[in-house]
Formats: sequence, structure tokens, C-alpha cells
Amino acid sequence: MWRKKFPIHAAACQVTKTSLEQVLQSMEASTDETATINDLDSEGWSPLHRAAWNGLSNSIKTLLNHGAILSVRTGEGRKTTPLHYAAGMGHMECVKILCDSGANPALLDAEGWTPLVVAKQTATDVMFQNQAGIVDPATWNSIYRLLELVEKSEKSGGTTSTPVPIFFDPHFHIWNLQLEPPIHDASVLFPPNNNPNYTLQRYESEFQEDNDSIVPCCQHVGGVFIEAMSVCYPDMESNSLNELCVQEAVWSVAAIRRATKLGGTPSKKYSVVASACLEAENAAETLSRLVELQEIGAASVVGIRQILNKNPSWPRNKERDDFLTSPKWQQGFSLLKNYNLSFDLQLNPSQFSTAVKFLSQHPKTTVIINHMGCLLEKDVGNEEVWEGLEQLASLPHICIKISMLCYTYKDWDVKGKGREVMFNSVRRVVELFGVDRCMFASNFPVDVKDGWSAQRLLSTFVQLVESNGWNEEEAAKLFSRNAIRLYKAE
Repeated sequence: MWRKKFPIHAAACQVTKTSLEQVLQSMEASTDETATINDLDSEGWSPLHRAAWNGLSNSIKTLLNHGAILSVRTGEGRKTTPLHYAAGMGHMECVKILCDSGANPALLDAEGWTPLVVAKQTATDVMFQNQAGIVDPATWNSIYRLLELVEKSEKSGGTTSTPVPIFFDPHFHIWNLQLEPPIHDASVLFPPNNNPNYTLQRYESEFQEDNDSIVPCCQHVGGVFIEAMSVCYPDMESNSLNELCVQEAVWSVAAIRRATKLGGTPSKKYSVVASACLEAENAAETLSRLVELQEIGAASVVGIRQILNKNPSWPRNKERDDFLTSPKWQQGFSLLKNYNLSFDLQLNPSQFSTAVKFLSQHPKTTVIINHMGCLLEKDVGNEEVWEGLEQLASLPHICIKISMLCYTYKDWDVKGKGREVMFNSVRRVVELFGVDRCMFASNFPVDVKDGWSAQRLLSTFVQLVESNGWNEEEAAKLFSRNAIRLYKAE
């Protein structure tokens, strides 16, 4: 048994009573020069291989501090490096330590594979488990990106900076379920991480580097607060809800300004998309009050959203007719151009054709489709749905946000669980609308609740860009430039 014959290897695996540090000190103090820190055991592994395979970052640090060779290869012709094992086993922290210490990610094993290829091969098994359990897609994505970055840096002489996208997020929410008197509906909305007050600071923290995100997912530069009132208080009459719509807008503008003053990043830019019940008798008055919140250099109301999803219906629409066919609502929508307000359109695929007929009559109002049209799994293979999207895309004043894709497939970044279908669907959407009218968005905190961290989401967006061959300029439009322009955050 190798553990008895090779005490350094056993200590590196933390399976002995004697610590690795003690074993190494004892070895270094000994006059016996036959045993070294880079010896291969009976299975052809060095202590560093053992530590990397098992995900033991402390052992790796200790071994490197005592002179372990990063490029040591396994025996019997396998030629595997510790980095191959750390990457292939999904141990992100170990990969980071080895790369930071100078491990070469371009070295090939006997199969001709780099550590990156080994990681990607392992990740094809969605049930693969390392010593800590199943490796989630976000961890694999982080490993891929780090190895790719280090390899690019090696090729360019170490001058490559981290090519993270600049991200202006055109779709996020903040809310406070503890306000008195209440604004947001605690019976409909949820407390993110059991905290009823989801502030701008908490939203921004989603994008900050932490122990679970060794490689920064993006350079976050701001975004667009999107209202939540049009899902709240399903039984409330529209005129009354409009008063709360104004209160939410006032609260959100104040919350953004306050957060910036209390330690936020002043250089970040934010816009506000408020809500209004356009079918209400007081729609014009409500819009007038909302545009009064516009100020140069501050978070301003630049648009309106009213959720229209009907059949399946979102909370306020279950007992109401389809707003798209309502004369009162249509009249309210026609007012938007008078205030230079855009409209965020959240609807179902079954409403696409109705929307085309109506919106073609209002070319002066910019319309931004939310969540890629709220496609369900049954919709992505339905060519009638795609014909509807094509008709919407034919109207030059209509744009679209690529977001909430987990509404279609919860784990749409995982092979066999919707990845291929959704990657193809995003490609089709960008082809239909053109890259100048598409944008990536987070839908936080909703998508966070569904398991989509910033690291997981943004790294998958990066993969979308790479898989479609979109160039740097096109990527910049998708991640930030289009949204900044459309939501007047320049």
C-alpha cells in the first residue's frame, strides 16, 4: 500500500496523524538523500499530484513552499501534471494556486490534452462528483476562464489583462418589504436570502469578487432598475395602484442616490423604468408625475413597464382582459411618446402577433421586449413562435433583452439540460434583431434565487459570445453599449 511506503504522499493527502509540514521538516533534517519531495509513489504520483487530485489547497501550498516541482509528471507514460488533476477534478482553488505559482496550462499529457481539455471532458458528466460533491457549472466555467486567461498571458509574455466584460445591466430589481406604509407587496415578492430589504448595495455585491469567484465575472458599471409594482396587489384597482407606482419610483430614485452617497461607486450610472397602469383614468397624470423625477446626472425615470403576460397570466392579469387588445390601455400607451418614455414589454409568445399589429402603429415609442419573450420549453421548437419574433424584429423600434433564460430551462448552461437549445435560440434572436438591438441582462435577484449567480450567468454569456464568434465590438454592444444608449445612461 503506497500510503505506508510513501509518508510524504500520505501526509499530503492528510490521511496520517503526522502533518505534512512535520514530515517535510523531518525529511529535510535527515541525512538520507534518497527520498525527495518530488518522488513518485508506486502508482507513479508525486505528493503534489496527490494533493491536487484531492483538492487539498493547504497541502499544495506547503509542498510548493518546500520546493515541489510544478511540472512534475506522473509515471508509466501518462505525463499528467498536478494542474491536469486539479482542473479535471473541479478544484478551482487548487487550480488558482497552481496557476499563480507558475504552472503551465499548455502542457500536454500522454493523450495530448491540456488541463483545460481535461476539465471540459470531465464536465460533460453532469453527475461527476469530486471529494466535495457535484461540481456546479459556475465552478467549471471559472476553471475554464482562468486556464484560458493564463494560457493567453503565457503566449503574450504575461501582459494579458483579465478580459472581463464591461457590464451595464439593463434589468434588475431592488425592493423593501418592510416599508411603512408598505409599497411593495410582501405576499407576491420574496425576501432574497431571507432579507426583506434588497438594497442597491446588495445588488452591486452580487458582482463583487469573493472566495467563490476567483476570476471576476465582469466590470459592473451600473444598470436599469426595473419596477416590481406590476406584479403586486393583484386585486387593487388601477387608479389606486398608480399612486403606489409613483411612490415606488420616488423610493427607487432616492435609494439609488442614497446608496451612491453612502459608499456606492459614483462612476456607476443608473436609470429607472417605473410602472404605470396605462389603462387607468389617471394614466396621463401618473406619467406626468413620473417624468418630474428626471434629473441630469441622477437616476431618472426613462421608461415604463407594465407586465402584460396573459395565459399563462402573471398575478395582476389573471382576472383582466389582455391589455394589448384593450382600447383604454392602448390609449394610455399612445401617451408615452409625449413624455419621451420607452416601454418595457413583458409578454407571452401567444401574444406576439397581437403585439406586432398594435406596436406597428407606434413607431416613435422605443419598445424593449423583456426576457427574450418569456419562452417556455415548448416554445423554443415552435416555428410559429419564431415567426412571431421575426415579425416583432421587423419593427425597427423594437429591441430585446436576453435574460431570465432559466425560465425556459433551469440549468440552460448544462449539456443535455437545455444548453444546446438555448445557445441556438439566443443565436437566432440576435440574428433576427441584429446585434444593435439586443442586450444581456441579469434579472437579479430573481435569477439568483433560481441558482444563477453573477459568476455563472456572466461566464455563460461570455461562452455565448465565443461560441457564436461575435467580435469584441459586438460583445461590447451586448454587454453594455446598447443598454446604455437605449436607457439614456450616457
